[in-house]
Amino acid sequence: MARIGSFIDLPDIRDLLDRHPTTGILTIYLDPESGYRHEAQRWQTQLNSGLKALSQRYPDDKHLRRAIEAAETEIPALPPEYRHRSLVYMRALDPDWQWIRSLHGTTGTRFGWAPRPMVLPLLGFLHRHPVAGVILGSQEGLQGFTWRQGLLEPAGQWPLAVDTEDWRRFLGRAAPHLPQQRATHTDAFAARFVEQLKRELAARAPAIHETAQREGWQHLMVFGPTELREHVLAALPAPWPERSIPVPDRHLARAGTREVAEAAEAALSAWLDQQDAAAVEALIAAALGRGKASIGVQEILDLLAEERVARLYVCSDLELTGYRLPDGRLRLNLAPGQEQGSAELPDLAEAVAARALRLGVEVVPLVGSAAHLLRPHGGMGAELRY
Repeated sequence: MARIGSFIDLPDIRDLLDRHPTTGILTIYLDPESGYRHEAQRWQTQLNSGLKALSQRYPDDKHLRRAIEAAETEIPALPPEYRHRSLVYMRALDPDWQWIRSLHGTTGTRFGWAPRPMVLPLLGFLHRHPVAGVILGSQEGLQGFTWRQGLLEPAGQWPLAVDTEDWRRFLGRAAPHLPQQRATHTDAFAARFVEQLKRELAARAPAIHETAQREGWQHLMVFGPTELREHVLAALPAPWPERSIPVPDRHLARAGTREVAEAAEAALSAWLDQQDAAAVEALIAAALGRGKASIGVQEILDLLAEERVARLYVCSDLELTGYRLPDGRLRLNLAPGQEQGSAELPDLAEAVAARALRLGVEVVPLVGSAAHLLRPHGGMGAELRY
């Protein structure tokens, strides 16, 4: 049995590209809806349906039939907790090889049979699941968590020694005719409280920064009253104020782990949707304005061959067939005279992603509004090196 992990990183995906079995690789992404992950019959039905549809696409492929038989035996034998998450299963028979991950976040459901593993869903998973810090603020202190690919885990606690008792309310009323007592007791206490809070946050900031570096935070979400969030971000050193993600004004210090995880995932997803849509809008504008960007499938294929692509954007559900020429170049359509020695590619988008990764190009699979913006332009675009 292959090692079953719960997390992935980019080197894992690059390693998959080195797999070249002689008979093909069966790839399964099985991601039941969160409300049904513990229903074994529904899960099994989804698996059976996907494998049946795949076998009908390649009815005469004996190698696929053997790979499906292996999957039908091995997947149900996995521990139940692995099947209750997003399951990624890859299987080859010559040589005998399998790769399995049970991920906490969502991957979507897909089934594929190809000469190489299907990696676009994994790239999309990485893009939609960056490691993020989550801080819950209250007057008692700050609680830190790490949100890593759908799993929320404690990262630290930082109590705040702030005087929250307004002892001035036990004194007599301020004399309004004295200039130094024009401010009310409430105003004076509020100002004193804020100064204490700023000092405490400044003292805790180095420890929070150290935790962020140790945990590998890429972004930061601070939940709590708006004023407290602003003070927390103001106290933290760069780059955290710039890497903070907007969140709704929610007090989650006493919420359960599941509620906090759902709030963090919702805020992160909404922010990524906005960021991706803005990036695609800028990409299209630059391409149409003859800037360092390009849109269109064949245009991107030619630029990849010239190693001019810096970042590749591709709709995650893009389905294209294409060709590989004898010299290795990729084509959407063959020109007259290119038929000799060319190989048909049933999933051109996967071939493009694999080529980009080997060249060190960042690949950004798009969903939602960002994909909707790029789809009229072929579903593929790129920021260029020059």
